[in-house]
Amino acid sequence: MRRIQISEQIKGALRQSESWWTLILEDDGTKSMEHEWSHVDPFGKKASNEGKEIIPVDSFLAGDHPEALKAKVRAAIK
Repeated sequence: MRRIQISEQIKGALRQSESWWTLILEDDGTKSMEHEWSHVDPFGKKASNEGKEIIPVDSFLAGDHPEALKAKVRAAIK
């Protein structure tokens, strides 16, 4: 298995909103995208929103995702 980080987005002075997109290339040829995120309230007044999901590459490319991110994925799987 090979993992290629496609994007990392960090927002906020305290890094309270982070998001990572990683392309996963399995040995059997399967391609998927892993989206991991961590959105926290630096003041502790709201619940954190953290998680991870894995999406097949075809579904990711057909989905409602930024075109620049899709372009990076297409370039990485060529």
